[in-house]
Parts: sequence; C-alpha cells; structure tokens
Amino acid sequence: MRKALAPLTFFIAFAAYADSADLRIEIQADSPMLADTLLYGNVFVHNAGPDIARNVVVTMTVAGFPNAQLPCPNGRCFMGNIQPSGIGYVQWRQQMPAADLSMTFGVAVSSDSPDPNLANNNATRNIVVSAAPRLIARIRLPDLIDPGLPFVATLSLTNDSHFAAHEVVMTIELPAGTTATSPPPNCTISPGSIACTFAEIPYSEHPQLLAVTLTAPPRYEGGKLTLTYAAQAREKDLDNAYNHGTAATTLYRTFLVTTTADDGSGSLRAAVRDANGDCGASTGPCAIQFNILEASERPWKTIRLSTPLPPVRAPHLRIDGATQALFSGVANPEGPAIEISGDGSVRGDGFSGDGGCILEIGGLAINGFLGNGITFRVDSPPAGCIPLFVSLHHNFIGTDPTGSIAVPNYRGVGVFQPLSHALAISQITDNVISGNTRSGVFVIRADLDITGNRIGLKAHADEPLPNGASGIYLHESVRRATVRGNIIAFNREMGVAVHPAVRYVRIQENRVWGNGGLAIDDGLDGASPSVNTDAEPLKVPVMTSAFFDPSTQKTTLRGNAAGGIVIEIFAADARALSGAGEAQRFVGVINPNYQTGDFVLTVSGDLRGQWVAATSTRGAEHQTHPDAYTLLRTSELSRAIQVQ
Repeated sequence: MRKALAPLTFFIAFAAYADSADLRIEIQADSPMLADTLLYGNVFVHNAGPDIARNVVVTMTVAGFPNAQLPCPNGRCFMGNIQPSGIGYVQWRQQMPAADLSMTFGVAVSSDSPDPNLANNNATRNIVVSAAPRLIARIRLPDLIDPGLPFVATLSLTNDSHFAAHEVVMTIELPAGTTATSPPPNCTISPGSIACTFAEIPYSEHPQLLAVTLTAPPRYEGGKLTLTYAAQAREKDLDNAYNHGTAATTLYRTFLVTTTADDGSGSLRAAVRDANGDCGASTGPCAIQFNILEASERPWKTIRLSTPLPPVRAPHLRIDGATQALFSGVANPEGPAIEISGDGSVRGDGFSGDGGCILEIGGLAINGFLGNGITFRVDSPPAGCIPLFVSLHHNFIGTDPTGSIAVPNYRGVGVFQPLSHALAISQITDNVISGNTRSGVFVIRADLDITGNRIGLKAHADEPLPNGASGIYLHESVRRATVRGNIIAFNREMGVAVHPAVRYVRIQENRVWGNGGLAIDDGLDGASPSVNTDAEPLKVPVMTSAFFDPSTQKTTLRGNAAGGIVIEIFAADARALSGAGEAQRFVGVINPNYQTGDFVLTVSGDLRGQWVAATSTRGAEHQTHPDAYTLLRTSELSRAIQVQ
C-alpha cells in the first residue's frame, strides 16, 4: 500500500426548503494523485432539511476504472435515517494502478422522505492518477560568502514518487556577476545560468547531492545574493510546488588590501580605518580581504608597519589573510600568505581589538612587534554586544611565514575581557604561537577556548621554537578556560601556568613536555598534591604501578585518583626534575572506580623505560551558569613512574 496525497475538498450545496429532508452530497478525494498509491475517498450526506431523511441510500459508480472495488454490495450503501442537520458517511479505499488513469467517481443519494432539491442529490468527482515523479529541489549555500571569491552551492534533488525521474535537469539562474568556471562534468554553463543533468532520480528518502563551485560577484558593499533554481524531468512532474525556488546568502561588506604599503589607498591601515568608520550594526558582517598583486620573491606578501595599526573597533569584522591565496592562486605551502611585520621596532601590538562585538583574525603571520602579536581588549563593550566574541585561528604569531624562524613579539596573544560581560567568549584555535619574548598566550579576564595550537614549537616539526615565558598563562581573573588538543613544548617557563584563584579550567587531550617548568603548574608554586575547586580540593592522581607483560605484549598501568571522573594517562621519554610527569604522548583515558578511585588501564605495546603520569578532570560542584558553560577542573600531572 502506498501513501496518498493530502485530500482536496469540494462542496456541492443547495438551499433547503421547509417540511422536507433536503439531502446534499459532499465528496472528498485526491486529485491529481500518484499512481500505485491508496485513494482515500469519502462521501458525506448532509440533511439540510427540517425533517428526518428516512431509509437513505447512497449509490456509487466509477467510470474509467473497470476493476474498481466499491464499498457495499455493488456500490449501493444503505445508511438508515439521517436526522435534521445530521450527516451520513461512507468511505471508499482503493489501490490505484501503477499507470496513468483518468476516472469519474459518481454519487447519488435517495430517501423515502420528500426532497424538494433533487438536483443536489447527485455529484461527480473527476480523479486524475499519474504515474509520474515528484521532484523536490533545494540549494544549500554558506551563511556568509566573500565577494569575488569561490563558494560552494550544494544542489539537492529528491524524488518523492515511486516512479523514477529520468534526464532531470536542474537549472540555476545566477545573479549578475556570479560565475561558474569549473563545473562538474554533468553541468554546463550558459550566460547567467548553469544547468546540471542527473540521468535518473529514483524514489528515495535521501537526496542526491551535487556540489557546484561558483564565484561571488565583487560587490564590496555586501548585501544579499539570491539564486533561482528549477528542476524538470523528462516525465511530466506530478506537481511543481517543490521543484523550484530560491536560495539566498549574505555577502560580506569588504575592504580590500591591494598593496604592501604602510598607508594610503589599498593599504591594510586604510582598510582597518575604513572598516572602523563604515562597518556598523546596520551594514551586516564586514571583512578585510587581501589581493596584493605586487611582485614578491617568496610565496607570501610582507606588510611592514612603521607605527601600530588603529585598534579594530568595527562591530562585526573578519580579517582574513587566506583570501590572498584564494584571489591570486598562489599559496604559501608552509604557512600564511600574508605577513604583518613590526620589524622589531614598532612599539605597539600587531593587531588590537578594542570594542568590537565580534572579531575574527585568521591566516596571518604576525611578528616583530614590541607589544603583543594580537591583543583583544574590551574595557566597555558596545551596547547590544551579546555575545562578545573573538576568534583567532590559523595564524603564525612570533614566527616567520614558514613557522621555522623566531621573529618575536613581546607576547603572542593577550586577551583582556570584562568580567561584567556575561557572554564574553574567545577562541584561539589552530595557530602557531612560538618564538615570542614572553608568554605565548596571556589571559586576563576572559572565558576562553584554546584548542589545537602549537605553542613553543616549529610549525611543521616537534622542534624547539620557544616562547620566553610560559606557553599559556591564565591570570587569577580568568573565569573559565578550556585548553584542549594543543602541543605545548620547549617554552622557557611552564607549559600551562594556572593562577590558584582560577576555578574552572579544563586541560585535556594536550601534549605538554620539555618546558622549563612543570607541564601544568596549578597555583604557580611547583608540584602540588591537589588543586582548588568550589568544593573540596581535587587530588592529583597517584600512579602506583606500570608493568609490561611479554606474554600478552601489553602494558598495564594502575593508580588511584580519589574524586576523579576522567583520568588521562600520558607517557614521556623523561620526567621533570621535580619528578612530575610530562605529557609527551597520550596513552589512554579511563574512569576510576566510583567508590575507591582505583583505575587500571591496559594498552597494547611495550612501554618499558617510559615515564607515565596522569591527570584527573571532574565537573565543578556548583555551576553558576550550567547552561552557558562547561565548568570543569583538571589537576596537575601526577608524579611519574617508569614502566618496568
């Protein structure tokens, strides 16, 4: 049995006369409808007269469908009496053939009571059944796209009918200035449009998808970009309510950097200045793009500054060095294609965000500044800035664009956000932050995620390129921090330094070793037996034994972590001078026994001679904002023991 389309209703009605039983027929049936589905036909008999309609009989006939199975003997249904204003009801259920069909469903009603309006005692309904596909077409676009750069439109086609659609053509009308230069093999380009052909779209709940790369028009003032599309099969579609439509996205309003000059038209300084003046809440998202055509001996362009750039104050601004390679087609295989240099003499920061609601900086090498490479500071957030958000990603901060030579800033990244702002969140993700004079990341007053960065190492090798202080320093005013999935090594002081007043910090899935101090120093006082939480102190785990079994070729690690919820175990070639462990290699994760805190982890391989240690992470006892934050606490690394 197949599902039917939603019924369409029509009414046949006539006026009533006194002293009579005036019967009126109402038929409900699907038309048009898909072949090989179930027809739901309903007949209602209304008594619009003042008297009882006695011994009502409904007779149904079907013309054009010889094998129809009507209800009641031969389609004659006895309904009994129908009271004044009452309704009688007969139902017809019929499986439609898997072929085209046109039929007429007729209904007549009679009774033993006088009926002054015999003309409305008969009704017919023409029903068209079609063995045709029914296409559902969609286009999915990115939420935001860059003017002048490629973006991907994902075409989606679904056939909601049990009859396959063949030679389906989906046509996309492109707005002025939008182009498709390298379409997939089944797509052809015409002026202002692109057409993609699908040999067959069978019935399926899952759509067929096709990614088409288009290039946005160079509309630097931003605005909406709307694509119009339609799909048509060789067969006649059952209906066209879903096989066409529009898809829209938003263009960044952009400020284009076209020269390496320190100032003037097309410079980075001018772009920041213009964005601060022209990008506002009413203009929508803004972006600074790079398309520098000046010749260069290296696969990157260097912008040398003589004075600090203006602080970024635009309310929603993205500064994206990756656009240089997208425009030019020339990428730096080792790192960013844009270098912002202070030449070791600029007394200020490379970039400083000061008051913007949302700031994103990505794809840049930022080096040689006597201030920080990037500083994000908001002393008084603009009205309506919820959330206040900053994202720093895929930058090389403190190195050259190859990520192998130190070109130090004072610090790599400094984050200073107001405690009064309830939803102030920063993300520092997938950067190389190495070679700086002091800390790689220095955080005061912030809610912060530090994820996937290389801090104190070269970009492409686990070789030293240290920061002169700690890899990450979390000041006492930090409200919440997540340090996850980073590689933090060879820094002159601690790997991760956590002030004892910090309450909510998650330090998991990192590799931290070879730093001048502890891998994790919670309290800035050397190795500690526990760390503070909202409730009782969280004890640092204790590794009790570590043995390799030659018969099974497995290593078994045992320990205790009273109060721990998640235990992460790491191995290293050596331990710190204090005896504390290092997290050079991740070994595994385990939950300890809830009552005793004991844990046992068995892993494949021979770890003899390596030093193993563990951290413990648990949830905070009292969550001030349980829906907004993940409030976790991680201990220091335990003392290391050597695998025997």
